[in-house]
Amino acid sequence: MTPAVFYFKCFVITLLLLVSGIISVYAQRPIRELDVQTVHYDVRNGLPDNSIKKGLIDKNGLMWLITNAGLSCFDGQHFFNYEVDSPLFKISDNEVLDIALQDTLIYVATAKGIDVIDIRSKKKIKSIVLKNHTVRYIIEFKSSIFALTDKRVLVDLKHKRSLRLGDKSDNYTMVKSDDYLVIMNLKSSYYAVVDPLKFKIIKEVN
Repeated sequence: MTPAVFYFKCFVITLLLLVSGIISVYAQRPIRELDVQTVHYDVRNGLPDNSIKKGLIDKNGLMWLITNAGLSCFDGQHFFNYEVDSPLFKISDNEVLDIALQDTLIYVATAKGIDVIDIRSKKKIKSIVLKNHTVRYIIEFKSSIFALTDKRVLVDLKHKRSLRLGDKSDNYTMVKSDDYLVIMNLKSSYYAVVDPLKFKIIKEVN
């Protein structure tokens, strides 16, 4: 082995040891010390309003957001904002109350009805109007969509059936619990347990 080859091998080994030592040091640094870049999204980036009331992510990774200024869809780079007067991304009303996802469809409860949006095209494919009712909450459960209106009526949109709650308030919330839907009054002790398949109230407490 010539001296030149020997020195070259020593240089390469020293360089490898130095690089592995640097990598080891960086690997052991706390996360707070690493240079992690974050992006803050707001109205300057295209979000219609800085206040977000609810959000969900669909099977394609799109993020759907309810803001104080309506519905917005975010694909990781751009916001698609839904408005009454939008030529491409139109909804029935700018006041959005709730959203639910079922497979490739987003159900959007607005002040003037329920809009159904196809997540692939991002466009509204139909609207559902419940006459004299405003849908406050909407939820996907047991392969159906259930809507709770301001008139204390629960609607099964898939099977087109409805039932009325015994409470006389309109301050409800609706959650899934095991195999049942539970509807609760946020200002009283009232709650109702609904069997979604038989579509009947199996327990109601005032």
